Amino acid sequence: MNKEEILNKYAEKIGQPLEVIQKDFQELVDEETTIHPEATEDDKNNKALRRLGLSYKKQLRSPAKWFEGMVIAISDTFDMVRKMRAEAIKEFNENPQNAVTSGITDEEGIPLDPRATWSTGRENPGFGKPLPEHKYICNIIGIATKDDGKPKIFRMAIQDSLAENSDKIPMFAPVKFRANDRSEAEDEEFSLNVSTVTVFVEDQTISMPTPTEVIKKFCTNYAVDMNALQDHHSANKDDFNRLAIIEADVSALVMEPTATGSRRMIVEDANASIEDLDATGITCWVPSKINIDFGETSRVFVVGRTAQGKKYVDGQATDEDGDIMMNVFGVYAIPEYKVAPEVEIQPLAPETTPEPEAESVPAAEVAPAVPTPAPNAPADSQENNPAPSSW
Repeated sequence: MNKEEILNKYAEKIGQPLEVIQKDFQELVDEETTIHPEATEDDKNNKALRRLGLSYKKQLRSPAKWFEGMVIAISDTFDMVRKMRAEAIKEFNENPQNAVTSGITDEEGIPLDPRATWSTGRENPGFGKPLPEHKYICNIIGIATKDDGKPKIFRMAIQDSLAENSDKIPMFAPVKFRANDRSEAEDEEFSLNVSTVTVFVEDQTISMPTPTEVIKKFCTNYAVDMNALQDHHSANKDDFNRLAIIEADVSALVMEPTATGSRRMIVEDANASIEDLDATGITCWVPSKINIDFGETSRVFVVGRTAQGKKYVDGQATDEDGDIMMNVFGVYAIPEYKVAPEVEIQPLAPETTPEPEAESVPAAEVAPAVPTPAPNAPADSQENNPAPSSW
């Protein structure tokens, strides 16, 4: 069996596109070239194929299941040990004896994990050991099928390098991935755990509806009318996993990043703005990991978490609640109403409301509106991919 046949067999066996297998193979050939520059091309290829086969055998032994679907939300990435490390170092600098006796640092000032058990009551195997430099985590939400079954919303927390590089996870595109399913068959949503073999790979050969259809058909439980955002937030503000999806028009974009790297987007209810040009829009904070590939006046789906701070007057916070805002975890411009981004977007007036402090994951609801379609507007992608019955 020649190299091409072996790579095709690997692709079929582990369910990955051939291009991904070829890329993995070439990376190993490049490694072999660095390690054994004197080896012949045949030797390097054979060694790379052997190593590739061994790594795939490890994947095949994993109990993780295959899923196909679409990612619609990725929360902010949070460093779980940053605050603990900073507090431990500060205490050691100010009172080293107390830091050591309380178990938050060793005698050299290295921060230690002081948690004997987790919140679940389980023992923490890292108790008393040095804290890592970083421990990244973020949450992913999407819609997926398993074994050609019913499409369901899924939620999964990812960690470490996968979380640190979450900006590379394809959004609003067909993806294939593996994860450990800890939900029951009768559950309305998939509750997934990350696996050592979890990778999100875009695969345009997957037959599924367009992003617009997926959101409107499978995310109705989280669709919120813009006029109902305040009620939604009041009812769900104590739910860490609250999620809201709104459909709205973009009236302004401020691409100048804030101190935290977010961009400001103002969205409006199109029907309300036609009747009342003074209608208040919703401020959305879009992190740098979210690609803004559209311009003002586009119609978008915004997926995220509602937030509400205090009202500011002359730069000072009052006791009165401020306007509802959204921390964005995903934004999709509807192709029929998508406007190309401008080279230079006009700035808004100076901000009077500070950006809310980011939490970590989302939960909540999508409401349709009816702007005039752009002439010759492109349809959603995947239009030539008829969706299978499971979708």
